[in-house]
Amino acid sequence: MKSYISATIEENLVNKAKKYSKSENRSFSNVLELALLKFFEQKNQTSIVTSSTAFIDKFNRADTYERD
Repeated sequence: MKSYISATIEENLVNKAKKYSKSENRSFSNVLELALLKFFEQKNQTSIVTSSTAFIDKFNRADTYERD
């Protein structure tokens, strides 16, 4: 179910989103929805730092320690 929202957003971000929505033939709402989805996907990722690099992906403890 879709919900109606009202938000105050920096003008330059609105302009970038509108320009992008036109170039991708998408609605402004769809571009904002995709941006929020991407934000929450990235927020849920876990980062593991090793000696000189980082692993960024989704994982869980059971899969990590699962033995065949």
